[in-house]
Amino acid sequence: MKREIKVLPTLFTDCLFPGSYIIRGVKRVLISEYEFKEFPANTPLKDIPDEVNFSFGKKRAQMILFWDTKEDGTALDTWNDGKRNTVERFYMEHPSTMVNGKFHKYTIPNQGLYFDLVDVNMKVVTDYQEWETKIKITGYLNEQSFEKIRDIAFFYSVIPTGKTQRQLILELADFNKGKLFVKDINQNSLADAFVSTWIKEDQGDKDYVVNIKKAVDLRVIETRMKDGVTAYYVGADIVGNTEMEVVKFCKLNMDVYEKVILPGIRDYENFSSEEAASETEKNMVNIIPSDLAQIIKKRQKALDLYDELFKSKANGGFGQGTAVKVKRKLIERPDITISKLDEFIQTMEMQKAAIIQERAEEVL
Repeated sequence: MKREIKVLPTLFTDCLFPGSYIIRGVKRVLISEYEFKEFPANTPLKDIPDEVNFSFGKKRAQMILFWDTKEDGTALDTWNDGKRNTVERFYMEHPSTMVNGKFHKYTIPNQGLYFDLVDVNMKVVTDYQEWETKIKITGYLNEQSFEKIRDIAFFYSVIPTGKTQRQLILELADFNKGKLFVKDINQNSLADAFVSTWIKEDQGDKDYVVNIKKAVDLRVIETRMKDGVTAYYVGADIVGNTEMEVVKFCKLNMDVYEKVILPGIRDYENFSSEEAASETEKNMVNIIPSDLAQIIKKRQKALDLYDELFKSKANGGFGQGTAVKVKRKLIERPDITISKLDEFIQTMEMQKAAIIQERAEEVL
C-alpha cells in the first residue's frame, strides 16, 4: 500500500518551494527530497548545509511525495518511516503550506502563494464529511418554518426583509456561495458551528443575538455615533458599543429586555407579505410539468382575449379599456390555477359574445 501526498501551488505561476524555515527557534533545512536536518536558529550559515528547493511552473505543475505502508497504515520499514517523518514534520509544518486546503497551526497568513499538500487518501474522507454536513444543513433548513428561517438569517446577519423563504435558504446554504459554506482566509466555514448551534440546539446566547439583531433592524434598538464610534441605544440610554455588549447588557438587565425590547419586536415585526410570496413560490414548485404546460397555453389565450377586448376599435379591438371584466394582473399571477384561467376565459368570451350581439342588433 502507498500513502500519497500531492504538492500543488495555489497560484498558476513560476514559483519556488523554500527548502528551509525557522519554527520554535529551530531552523529546519531540507537536504534531499525525503531528509531534513534541524539547527539552532542562530547557527552560522557556514555550518548549515545547502538546502534543496523545488521549482514549479509549466514543466512541473505538481510534486508527489509518498511512502509505502503496511495494511494497518504504518510505514513499511525504517526507510519509509523516515520518508513519512520528513513529509509530516518538514512539509506539513512548513509556514508556506496548507493541508487539504486548510491552514495548519504554523502557516503564516496573507502570503498570497501557498503550497497545498493534498493527502490523496484523506481528502476523499474530508470532502465526503464536508458534503454530509452540507446535506444535513440543507435538509434541516428545508424542514423549518419561515419564521425560524428568518431567525437563522438574522443570526448570521442576513437581513430577511423583502426576501422569501427560498431566497433566504439559498443565501444561507447555496452549496457554492451560501454564507454558511463560504470559507474564510483560513479555509474555515460556519457549517460546523451551525450544526452545533442550530441542529444540536446548543443554546448559548443564540436567542439573545437573534432578538437584538431584529431589534436593531426594527429600530427598537437604535444605532448612533458617539465620539466617532457606533453605539447602541434603547431610548436615551446607551446599552453597548457592539452587539455582544448589548447581549451582556440584556442578560444583566432583564427588565429592559423583557419589557421593552421583546414587546417592541412583537409590535413592529411584520413579514406577512414575504410569507405570502413564499407560499406562492411553494405552489409554483409543486406544479407538475403537464399542468405548467396547460397553464402557459391557457394564460396566453386569456391574455389574447384580454388584449382583444381592451384595445381600441382603431387598433382592431373591442375598445372596452378598463371595462374588461377580468384584470390583466390577475391573469399574470404566478400562482394562477388552470380552473381560474378557465373561469377568466369563459367570462371574457361571454363579454365578447355580448358585445358582438349588441353591435349586430344596432345594425338592424
